[in-house]
Amino acid sequence: AALGRASAWAVHGRGMDELSLTGPSMVHALHNGLIDERTVDPAEYGLATCTIEDLRGGDCQQNAAILTAILDGTERGPKRDIVLFNAAAGFVITGLAKDLAAGLELARMELRRVSGRRALRKVDGEPVGLVELELLDHRLKKRAERRRAEDHDRDFFKRHGRRRGKRGGPH
Repeated sequence: AALGRASAWAVHGRGMDELSLTGPSMVHALHNGLIDERTVDPAEYGLATCTIEDLRGGDCQQNAAILTAILDGTERGPKRDIVLFNAAAGFVITGLAKDLAAGLELARMELRRVSGRRALRKVDGEPVGLVELELLDHRLKKRAERRRAEDHDRDFFKRHGRRRGKRGGPH
């Protein structure tokens, strides 16, 4: 709350600072000034548990290959699932999904959309999927900004009521 956030999560996922697939993760969720402590178990969302070794990346080239495989749909295992799980948390935190189950569905839908577009190529040979990912990120940021502004306006009018200015418009 001190950082001006309406919603935020602090996560400890079995040695990781994100939701983990290695077992339950501890979440301290801030929402509208209240902190809720909960345990999030990937199995409750249909995600298989795995070992930390299953999630381990490598050097820059290996990590780029993993990212490419996630984006093009060829990676279907725990590396993809942990990306989906944490994207789902991001959708919940920003208010784009009501809960983790809805966030997972949104994350899967967006990844399928990006994966399908990665098959297309621009004239200069750049994968469209990377551009699409940037556009998705921009669109999600804009949607979150709109929601924050709406929340701010709603809170303001709740506290101060609707008043008219000298020219007849709202203050």
